[in-house]
Amino acid sequence: MEHFLVKYHKIILVAIIILAAGLIFFGLTRADIQIDDATYSFRSLGYLDYMASQLQTTPLQWFDSLPTWSHLSFHDSPPLVFIIQFIFFKIFGATVLAARLPFALAGLVSIYLTYLIGKKLFGESVGLLSALILTISSYHIWASKVGYLEPMALAFILLTLYLFLVSLDNHKFFILLGVALGLMFLTKYTTLFVLPAILIYLLIVNKKLLANKYSISGAVIAIFLFSPVIYYNVKTFQTRGHLDLQLTKLFGQSMADWPGLAADSTNHNYLKQGIQFWSDLMVSSSLPFYLLMMLSVVYLFFIAAKKYQNKKYLFLPLLITFITLQFSVIGSAVRFSSIINPFLAITLALAIVEIYHWLIRGEQNKPLVLGFTAILFIIFAFELFYNLNTNIFLEPVGEKGKFYSIYRWESLGFNQLNQYLVDNEGLKFSFAHPIKSKNDIKLDFSNIPNSQIFVFDPDLNWFSTLWYFTRYTVYSGNYFLSASDLAIFFKDSNWLDFFKKIGVKNVYFIRGVDNKTKNELNEASSSKLEAIFLSAGATEHDINNINRKVSIKLYKLTFNQ
Repeated sequence: MEHFLVKYHKIILVAIIILAAGLIFFGLTRADIQIDDATYSFRSLGYLDYMASQLQTTPLQWFDSLPTWSHLSFHDSPPLVFIIQFIFFKIFGATVLAARLPFALAGLVSIYLTYLIGKKLFGESVGLLSALILTISSYHIWASKVGYLEPMALAFILLTLYLFLVSLDNHKFFILLGVALGLMFLTKYTTLFVLPAILIYLLIVNKKLLANKYSISGAVIAIFLFSPVIYYNVKTFQTRGHLDLQLTKLFGQSMADWPGLAADSTNHNYLKQGIQFWSDLMVSSSLPFYLLMMLSVVYLFFIAAKKYQNKKYLFLPLLITFITLQFSVIGSAVRFSSIINPFLAITLALAIVEIYHWLIRGEQNKPLVLGFTAILFIIFAFELFYNLNTNIFLEPVGEKGKFYSIYRWESLGFNQLNQYLVDNEGLKFSFAHPIKSKNDIKLDFSNIPNSQIFVFDPDLNWFSTLWYFTRYTVYSGNYFLSASDLAIFFKDSNWLDFFKKIGVKNVYFIRGVDNKTKNELNEASSSKLEAIFLSAGATEHDINNINRKVSIKLYKLTFNQ
């Protein structure tokens, strides 16, 4: 088998990449933008750090006009992913595809880099098998499709680690390593675990390299690239008395600028948080695949202790240990755990190859080889089905949690609503409303573009409304208002009469129907708005999600014809 893998490694690698591309890119826009991906895409559109919330404020709300330094980073994350997504929006337009494309590409690149790292450490067979395992992993494909920051961070983590391994043989690569390290830190703070892992490994393998002119130059480059974030935090501390949101939470500083997150402080039950980190892996993969990975981790630490003189066996244990320690301290969420996927893939590939080598030593072990191969085939085939069921199929098959992940994202109908409004109601996105100060985000009813007002159900998914509605208000100057907005602006007046008087032609009400689209916390308010539109003679149109089920109702009132 190994001879076959080595002989045809290029063909096999291309086949794996093609399979990975199909799993990642097919149905990339099936699910709507609906959780934190909305906050990233919304801000990346105009490279504007603004959350449209009084509970999580930003420099745009802190100052009368934006200070120059405020553009160097974001209040809750380093800036690189926002910059990359901003470029994709400029090239491909303000679409869901453009929003997800950079993360999908990063997920695909991560599979190739996993192959390179596995090959560099343990040979061609482990490299190929690592790439295949990561490709069929439902968790990795899910993470690559949903638009969180982690896929981008992971790609830079893997690039950094590969360049580090190359640098051990060719010291000049420490310069490129410094570039990769600096860019990695600019993606997300949770990439920090890489630094102690590579430093300790360097001490074990060749501590003289710490004082090498190339490694020192690389370190200087990394610090220089990360310096904008350092300066941003210095200025934030000087003007607001705290660092950015993530560092503020970590160091227990004042959360006055983020009252909505004040209770979301770091839990000091480190054991519980460490267990949670590994538990998230269990609910994001099929059970047989998860158990197989956990057994391979046990094998890895056993073999690393047994073969401690062979230093290459220490690299993965160091990475896995520091990832676990990091999230035990800062806490974890399901998306955070996804950055360990490549290391588990290499770990499992190593265990399979070494066990296979052990089994084929004796002629009498042929039945064991066949049985071992059959078990692996069944587990991998089931994980691939679990993957398709979670990430590709329009309608999942079987029971949630057993045959597909509880984190499967569904179509909520917002994509279809947006397309309907563009095709039939003349809604257009543009950057017609530049934002330079807090005054620019205030609604001005004296100049309503296209004579259109959109009122939306306060129960609709907040993250989705940020992308599908609020982006039009902030960037294009269109008017999307929730029921709470109406209550604020029209306390003592009839808002429908007001819209008539100022010359509004069309007023729309967008109401959620499917319980996946809304939360029903304000059902009374939603019903009241619906009744107002119906009593005023509004026409009604059903919006179907991608599964052809009604998920949103659109009501339209026309005035001043």
